[in-house]
Amino acid sequence: MKKDLLNYMISRYDKARIKPADKGPVVTISRDYGCSANIIARKLIEEIEINTKTRNINYNWQWINKEILELTAKELNIPEFKIEHLSSADRKGFFGDIIASFGQHYTNDKTVRKSLMSVIASFADAGNVIIVGRGGVSITRDIKKSLHFSIQAPFKWRVTQVCKKRNMPFAEVEKITKENDHKRKLLRDYYFGGETDNTIFDIVFNKMTMTEDEIVQAILKLMKIRKFI
Repeated sequence: MKKDLLNYMISRYDKARIKPADKGPVVTISRDYGCSANIIARKLIEEIEINTKTRNINYNWQWINKEILELTAKELNIPEFKIEHLSSADRKGFFGDIIASFGQHYTNDKTVRKSLMSVIASFADAGNVIIVGRGGVSITRDIKKSLHFSIQAPFKWRVTQVCKKRNMPFAEVEKITKENDHKRKLLRDYYFGGETDNTIFDIVFNKMTMTEDEIVQAILKLMKIRKFI
């Protein structure tokens, strides 16, 4: 899927910008550290395919995460994308720390900021895409045909889940979780151009009390109501 999607983006890049009324539909899924979202995106694509086939419709939805975004940005060598960025002293240089913390291969703050934002915007403009993480909610919030979800859970529950999954000490995971929560919030704020809170999302799901399938079905239902599918 990633190779085909990358080739598609390369083939369509630098074409005329899509008119505002034609942008989307796009769905973004943000998540707290310790709350998996990739599997929810995969299951959502599967459900969309099942639902559309019964009506002989092919919407050809795709989902993308940080890996495909990074790969696309690198392959396209994207030029400057006009954005209004924050320039306050306390935020200077933090973007590079965020990028490094997610294990990316970029080293230049300015290049990362421009290329990733441009790639995310390009995917969103083309539509029929589910964007997992990367501050996608802040970049695409002004697209009329968009829905934005967040997967959250109580802090202690998330730490415990990561401890079990990675067999790591609670104190160590607790520190990592706090750091990642902070960086993800900064990333959303950075792209949004100011402070964000849960009102930036349309729906917040509690991963501690809801199963992945329940979350998928809830998102699917709202997509149908909004006539995305």
